[in-house]
Amino acid sequence: MRTGRRIAGRARRRIRVAAHLARRLLTLPLPELWRLVVAQCEIIRVQWLARTKPAGALVAFGQLSGRGDAPEPPPEVATQWARAVARASQYGLVRPLCLVRSLALHSLLVRAGVRGSRVRVGVRRVGENFTAHAWVELNGTVLADEPGYVRQYSPLTDATIVGALSATKPTR
Repeated sequence: MRTGRRIAGRARRRIRVAAHLARRLLTLPLPELWRLVVAQCEIIRVQWLARTKPAGALVAFGQLSGRGDAPEPPPEVATQWARAVARASQYGLVRPLCLVRSLALHSLLVRAGVRGSRVRVGVRRVGENFTAHAWVELNGTVLADEPGYVRQYSPLTDATIVGALSATKPTR
């Protein structure tokens, strides 16, 4: 009987949290809500690619973002997309790992015409083990991640999605 009450209590709490989040969503300005929905869709797309592509076929290294001669959007566009990806990652349908979050943000920035974003991959040693982390930088500024946390990692290289919807050219 206690187990049934505990499960019912958890379900009620989850419903209350979901209702609270839904109310907060409805207070967002329409452009911000739209970015949140698009960010969630992109995270799901990249998550699906990560699960269905063979190992090593998801990421290409050494590519920069850019859209040729398109005018550069205002700087706050990158911050708005970073916020949308962070919110979708925290409150959305899936809880993506750092690589999926970073590739989704990079892809959204490229589509928005933001030039110069990079997905960085770094490692650090913890005891006898190595850990890895991925994040997005724009002109040396870390987006959608804590700069202090990122500084704990030694950057290895830049990464992007193989066949991403972008006008990228490999660097040599």
